[in-house]
Amino acid sequence: MIEEPPAPEPEPEPAVSAERIREDRAKQLAEIRQIVDEVQNAPEPAQNFTPEPDPVPAPEPAAATTPVVPIAPVAEQERTTGDPLREKIDGRPKTTPPDTDKSRKNLMRKHSKRARKRLQNDKRGNGLFMTGFLLVVIVVAVMVALYLLAPQIIAQSPGMEAPLTEYVARIDELRGGATAIVGNVRDTVVALMGLDKEG
Repeated sequence: MIEEPPAPEPEPEPAVSAERIREDRAKQLAEIRQIVDEVQNAPEPAQNFTPEPDPVPAPEPAAATTPVVPIAPVAEQERTTGDPLREKIDGRPKTTPPDTDKSRKNLMRKHSKRARKRLQNDKRGNGLFMTGFLLVVIVVAVMVALYLLAPQIIAQSPGMEAPLTEYVARIDELRGGATAIVGNVRDTVVALMGLDKEG
């Protein structure tokens, strides 16, 4: 038995690059736009004018080396690109891709979360103000109580005598300074009012 040699593998057709496909589509879109511009800018036909039929062009010979590149259906192009030229021709509004609805919902969800956080922060901010205010009032009340009750505290615990007497002395100094400032301000105001009455 004679063995036949294996059949040679067919040579693969050259792959069409994505750039070539883009160039072909760009040419097609340019031709379509040119035709649309011609139609839109054409003068209005006269009432009695009947257009002559266009001559049928001779079929062009098919190029053997250029492979045919399938073009996506028009509906797919509209859905993915939202071509404004197509909207102008058809008079249809641009269709929104399904991803737009999902992203719109995500944006709305994020916005509502931010709004809720802002409201919570506003409420918490008012609570923080009240907490801080009450804290200051409590500290001042404790300081006043220590000043007023210093003799009773010293009688109860003699070890606190040195710090409490120093504290009371400092508070008395501050009171004296504040009294002097208030007196100066009062004298200045009285003097100014006296000048106003004389003038």
